[in-house]
Amino acid sequence: MKKLISLIMCFVLLMSLSAYLPTEVSANVLPSCGPNLTWRVVDNVLWIAGTGDMFDFDPCDPAPWYNYAPHITGVNIGEGVTSIGVWAFRYFYSLNFVSLPDSLIKISGNAFESCRSLTTLHIPKNVSIIEGCTFLDCPLFESITISEENENFRYVGNCLINTKTKTIVDGFNNSIIPSDENIETIGRYAFINCSSLTEINIPEGVKTIGYGAFEGCTSLSSVSLPDSLEHIYGSAFNNCYSLSEISSPDSVDYLGDYAFSCCSITEFAIPDGVTCICTSLFKGCSLLSDVSVPDGITFISFGAFSGCSSLASIEIPDSVTRIGGGAFLGCSSLTEITVPENVKEIEYSTFSRCTALSSITLPNGIRKIGSDAFNGCSSLTEITIPDSVTTIGFRAFNNCTSLSTVNMPQDLEKIDEKAFEECRKLTSIVIPLGVSYIGKNAFNGCSKLNVTYYYGSSEEWDLIEIGDNNYPLTKNIRYYYYCTENGHQFVYSYSVEPTCTERGYDLYVCSYCQRATHKRYSSVPGHSYSSNYTFDVQPTETEPGLKSRHCVKCDSAVTDETEVIYLAGDSDGDGIIGAKDMRELKKYIVGMSGDDEIAFACADLNHDGEITSKDNRVLKQLLVS
Repeated sequence: MKKLISLIMCFVLLMSLSAYLPTEVSANVLPSCGPNLTWRVVDNVLWIAGTGDMFDFDPCDPAPWYNYAPHITGVNIGEGVTSIGVWAFRYFYSLNFVSLPDSLIKISGNAFESCRSLTTLHIPKNVSIIEGCTFLDCPLFESITISEENENFRYVGNCLINTKTKTIVDGFNNSIIPSDENIETIGRYAFINCSSLTEINIPEGVKTIGYGAFEGCTSLSSVSLPDSLEHIYGSAFNNCYSLSEISSPDSVDYLGDYAFSCCSITEFAIPDGVTCICTSLFKGCSLLSDVSVPDGITFISFGAFSGCSSLASIEIPDSVTRIGGGAFLGCSSLTEITVPENVKEIEYSTFSRCTALSSITLPNGIRKIGSDAFNGCSSLTEITIPDSVTTIGFRAFNNCTSLSTVNMPQDLEKIDEKAFEECRKLTSIVIPLGVSYIGKNAFNGCSKLNVTYYYGSSEEWDLIEIGDNNYPLTKNIRYYYYCTENGHQFVYSYSVEPTCTERGYDLYVCSYCQRATHKRYSSVPGHSYSSNYTFDVQPTETEPGLKSRHCVKCDSAVTDETEVIYLAGDSDGDGIIGAKDMRELKKYIVGMSGDDEIAFACADLNHDGEITSKDNRVLKQLLVS
């Protein structure tokens, strides 16, 4: 009984594995490969029948004949089929014969990828779409024939050309691009992995080299570009390890990501029309030693020159406002760099592992030095960090083993974890007053760090959040360092204006300890009186009034008395003109009056300085009126 059970289990196991065995299957009808398509394998030939489009496939959902792929030698697609799906015949290593129907309209991308025995293909009359990478990694592929009735494609110089879009769809190891000026675009991945292609002459009329057009052409050593060229898209020459001769014409205004990554070029002049050095544009160009960067470049993107180990110097124009992370990562021959004024941050790993970098100039205005910015710059001995910097990032100067002098910024607030770890020649450090956080291991491994100078008091030091493993920093702290060693450094803070009676002053505060102050006094200016009077009390006939001139600054006043307003004819001074005044006037005339000046002034009606009969006549007129 046990033997019978064992035999049954073995039989079931064999049956379950049989579907995965890449053996010839005869006359088996298998699941469909399109809404109205079926397929079968007979004598290692894949037969597809039906009408309409084929499904698209991908590595997670491969074609249903995937397990037979390595052993299929022929593909026969019946009349009625209108498309071949993406990755339909990928990895048909033994495929050497393909028959396509006149009903076919579209051949999707990567349809014949890695068909390494395929040498030729006939394109039927109605095919109007052939996507990129159709014949990727087909090393023996030599030629294509096209139906004379097909008006959409032509095959010239071993280049498959879409005549409608003037685009080279596919090229091969023995391709020569025709110079009939009927080509404007080298299509996406057109020559990808043509490892035997050694040189290429791109003719006049071509405006665009598409994404990955020559990627992986490992033997390509020389490329001639036309003056008509405008755009070189991403990865166009990526991993062309032998490419040493190429120059971009002035007409080019765009160089895409990874366009020349891992090439053997030694020099390159970026055209004036280009405004961005794109991501990893020259990444891994280990022989590149001379690069000309024009004014007008505003952004050097991520990893643009990373791994350019022969690049000893580069002049970055003032037009640059941003340098992306890792832009110069691993430029191990770079000795000096000046960062333009408009750059506001040294981003992550920008100059990491620049082992020969000994001089760097940073502009005031930078706010942050990012993580790993100078990590591993083992030749850097001194750096002045601009006062505008508030944050020194994670591992920013980690493993700068020659760094002995760091001039810290006055506005610094945060020193992140491992910022100066393994800076073994650093003997002292000055911590500004505004620092509130020092991350763990920030100064770990700084074996020669003997003294820490702090601008503030011990109480203020205790308020700083300091992470673990910072013993070299905390073992010997000197407070109020700068002022006690060098004296206060006063900078202007604000002014108090003087008044008319008190001095003003300018207040200066010590920029280091921020406690000591110094005042520079001005003199007392005094009052500035107006030349015009203001009447504060009006005069009367018997009493003088008050008038004053006021200060135009503080409104204080200088007061004077006014003269009495005399009532003409009131000789006796009683405020009424009557018969008594006539008698009093006569006394003046005969000389019997006293010396009262006010009475005399009132009696002198004609203002001639004498009391006479003339005044008497004027008084009579006043009495009558």
